[in-house]
Amino acid sequence: MQHQSLDLASYIAALPPTIKFDVFSSPWTTQALFRALSPLSKQYILRLLYVDDGVYQDSMRLWVVPGAESQHRNAVNQLEVLSVLAPGSRPGTVVLHPAFKACLRSALSGRGLGLDVLSKQLMLSAASMQHIMSQASKRWQGVLMYLLDCDDQLAYVDGAGLSIQALLRSAGLVSGQGRRHELTAQGFRYLLKGTNEQVWVLLREYIKTAEQTSGSELASSLSFLLQLSFRRVAQPYP
Repeated sequence: MQHQSLDLASYIAALPPTIKFDVFSSPWTTQALFRALSPLSKQYILRLLYVDDGVYQDSMRLWVVPGAESQHRNAVNQLEVLSVLAPGSRPGTVVLHPAFKACLRSALSGRGLGLDVLSKQLMLSAASMQHIMSQASKRWQGVLMYLLDCDDQLAYVDGAGLSIQALLRSAGLVSGQGRRHELTAQGFRYLLKGTNEQVWVLLREYIKTAEQTSGSELASSLSFLLQLSFRRVAQPYP
């Protein structure tokens, strides 16, 4: 089984409309999605961001120069497939998805992102880069040693309500239950991959598990993972 990278825009486009509302309620997810769009799609979003009554589609066609009609259609189609662009209350008009619009407005203004000025005490009590890297390496080695059936490493595998063992099984890397498990052929190939690709496999499985649980769980998981892409290692935040 080949593990493909996650195209965020395509992934969100395939979600049911009810789940999209939950997903668009995160400022981190909306920012990440905005960042993944084409330049023209971004321009359209920024033009519509503070327009509450919507814009006529015929007027939008005037936003591009002659000869760029295909780029216009591609941008509009991308936003419609994502449900970011939706029909307005007046016939022939379009508006931004209300949850997406509210969250992106908030994100662009810096509200609700935990970017407050940190106290000196919090900064001094933050873990050092060396400590964080040491802990991350220790836990990751625990995952790999578990795959190799070294039971004394299990203490480093799970934590904070997340069962790495369950993710390894659902990803098809091991078979069996509890301490009685065997490395599968897919698991053997997994051990030959680079660390980044190994981590990505588990992240994909984590998202898949959240998707099977509920829309709110998926939205929360995506928001958490995408928030990390906007953070810096060893920099505390409220």
